[in-house]
Amino acid sequence: MNTSSPLPVTSSGDPEKQGSSPRTCRCIDYCLVTSLVLLTMVVGALGVFYMALERPHWEDRTSALIQGLQKQQQLSSAHLIMHNGHLKNGDVVVWAEDGEHGTFIGKDFKLSGEPPKELLVEKTGRYYIYCQVDLKCVDKDACTEGKHVSFSVEKNIEKRPLLKLNVHAHKLRQASSFSAGNVNLEKGDRIRVVIETTHEISDWQLDGSNSSMGLVWISNSFEVTKDQ
Repeated sequence: MNTSSPLPVTSSGDPEKQGSSPRTCRCIDYCLVTSLVLLTMVVGALGVFYMALERPHWEDRTSALIQGLQKQQQLSSAHLIMHNGHLKNGDVVVWAEDGEHGTFIGKDFKLSGEPPKELLVEKTGRYYIYCQVDLKCVDKDACTEGKHVSFSVEKNIEKRPLLKLNVHAHKLRQASSFSAGNVNLEKGDRIRVVIETTHEISDWQLDGSNSSMGLVWISNSFEVTKDQ
């Protein structure tokens, strides 16, 4: 039986070149990684510089937008404070003048007519309307409970009020009421608040410091409904 010895492995390459090839690859990889890291750092630095350069412009634009919204709100909103007064059926609430006791009237509104004045709307649109009414006891020892007073927020001479608030006088609880909603209003509409009670009430009064009515313009969209 013939046995043959394994043939010796031979290589035609240069041993020195074979030994240097892996080192060359590692060097190239290192250079590539370093280049990517440096490139990332440069791009990041440029981004930071751009952000720092543009930030004042963003702040200016944001500030201008806020100022524009505030200006629009000032033009298209009104907040009226009620004067203290007796509670008599049919009386119209008297408002503090613009700038008095917290009353603010934007340029799209004005108090008009003979006292008690009404709020005149000068811009057609959709509005958020709210009203808060508080009563106060004139003499805690003399005030009787169980008194009932209603306040109707009316538009023009329409019978149906925009808002209706009912207040029950009670010495142990806050005699107050709040109501709000969205309404359609046209240029020239007049808004007022009318007191409704079965008889004149002298021991309770309207607390003007906590009683107010306001309008805030929402949009130009205006749709006449059956209720209006």
